[in-house]
Amino acid sequence: MKFRQRIAQILLFACTLEVLISVLPRRGLAHSQNSSRDQAQGSSQRNSPNQGSNPRQPSQPSKRSPSRPNRPGRPAQANPPKRPGPSAGPNRPSLGAPNRGRPAYAFRPQDRDRIRRYYARNLGYINRARRPRFVIGTYIPVGYRGYFRPVPAPLLGYLPPPPPGYAIGYFDGYCVVYDPITFAILNLVDLLD
Repeated sequence: MKFRQRIAQILLFACTLEVLISVLPRRGLAHSQNSSRDQAQGSSQRNSPNQGSNPRQPSQPSKRSPSRPNRPGRPAQANPPKRPGPSAGPNRPSLGAPNRGRPAYAFRPQDRDRIRRYYARNLGYINRARRPRFVIGTYIPVGYRGYFRPVPAPLLGYLPPPPPGYAIGYFDGYCVVYDPITFAILNLVDLLD
């Protein structure tokens, strides 16, 4: 117990010392600048011909920005360049956009029942609260890509063939037609709806 108390005291002392080190040089620097500025103003006031008429001379307006003052010894910072935001490229649609330039694929009305019967024993083990949500026209998130399993041959033979370059996979109650290179979702069937 004494060891833990001693460690706590050392950590507290180190934090206090760090705060003091970071604050004290700034105060000392500011104090020395103020005193040198006062000395310079005092000498200029002594040498001015109308010393008694205006003891305080107006200072020149500062060129510092009011939101972020410039620190002494550092160059003035220009506004950082703005980064371009995420945008849809020529081959990448925005979220939920229709499939432009992609082949059409549609499940038939009876396909959903057939897929549901095939995966019936798996559907009871799905945690609906932590289940991801996939949307046609978006991409499969990186964290889920490794969990997709190809649809078995007996079921794949029953479904309409996917377009060339696309695959049909199953994960967590979803049967998804996707591009295995870009992981773009072409179509899907939610078996838990």
